Amino acid sequence: MGKHLIRIAAAGLFFSAFAAPAVADAQSVMVLGVTSSAGDDEFTNNFTGALRNAASRVQGWDLNGREVSLAQMTLAHGCVEPDVHCMAQIGDTLGVDLIIYGIVRRTSTSANHDFSVSLYLFDKAAGSITDQLTDTVPRVHSDIDDLRARARRYIAQFSGAEQTGRIEIQTNIADAEVVVDGEVVGTTTGGRFETVVSVGQHRVEVRAEGHSTFRSSVSVARDSTANLDAQLVEGDEDQIIIAPPGGQQPADSGGGANIGAIVSFSVAGVGAVLTVISWAMIDSTKTDLEPWRTRAGVELRDVYAIPVDEIPNHNACDEMKSWSSMGMREWDGGASLCSQGETWFAIQVVGLASFGAGLASGLLFMLLDGDDEEDANAVNDVAIIPSFSTEGGFLSAVGTF
Repeated sequence: MGKHLIRIAAAGLFFSAFAAPAVADAQSVMVLGVTSSAGDDEFTNNFTGALRNAASRVQGWDLNGREVSLAQMTLAHGCVEPDVHCMAQIGDTLGVDLIIYGIVRRTSTSANHDFSVSLYLFDKAAGSITDQLTDTVPRVHSDIDDLRARARRYIAQFSGAEQTGRIEIQTNIADAEVVVDGEVVGTTTGGRFETVVSVGQHRVEVRAEGHSTFRSSVSVARDSTANLDAQLVEGDEDQIIIAPPGGQQPADSGGGANIGAIVSFSVAGVGAVLTVISWAMIDSTKTDLEPWRTRAGVELRDVYAIPVDEIPNHNACDEMKSWSSMGMREWDGGASLCSQGETWFAIQVVGLASFGAGLASGLLFMLLDGDDEEDANAVNDVAIIPSFSTEGGFLSAVGTF
């Protein structure tokens, strides 16, 4: 009986203190202090302050500035849970049109927990909860300044000023870090994570120590959930696995197109074409240069008195380019042919390198695309090494079995 009288008295005090006429043509709004199931008062106070600040900026809302919490109001009305019936009583007591309230829970019992936030919008006229959201807030971002942008996004959803949706992530790592659009938004709990985002395209990264970083992009529609399956593999964190837009990783069925192999073999094909063309052009240039070489030899013997047995030690192309640069125009043709030959030789080297590298990479991609895990592990012990010279391109395979 004593507890009942206390609750009635408390309700009367709250009614007299907070019931006030709303500003004309504006909906009166109350943001109740968020409550925590684990007593995280510092976070709930910061979060409540950020929410109230964001709500005060909404055009068409008249924010009731009184500071009262959800815990106080449920106690005053004898509510076990803040259900619709309880919130209707609280709305009558406060005399407001809309009530925003929330509950905070820890994502885990470890010291490295994050916060799971559930927010609700109760409309007294409708007599129902007209909107709600659940999000994860990283523990390292629990300062009020870090919470302001997040709070503005939540309030924007409730006020209808911004269209929002959700991203839901599943991964094979229990506590992987999640980054959305360059901002750390939390860690997975048991390999699952979800967050509220604005409508549109978003870049998502999932990373964990000792594993390669997963990166993808998802398109989020209004009031819908975009699902992302992020399977991390062991490796260097600086190594990034880029999944196609939409969050679907390449299937490990072995039946789809191997893009890496296709691109690599295409590069090899271009290299082969360049090599064949350059070989043909070098051969043609050698033929055209033959009379010029003979003429240069005669010039060295008759004009420069070079002994016949020493003439082979002189590079005819170097001599002709030297004479041409000295203004001896009769040697311009030979010098030009020499320059063309050198250009085609450089193209030949590039062609050989492209052919060798493309072929080696393509073969490696095909080997790595196998379905058998045991075979895939064996591939890790095989090194295919391309090498090149002016004589041609070569592939060397070194294996450990």
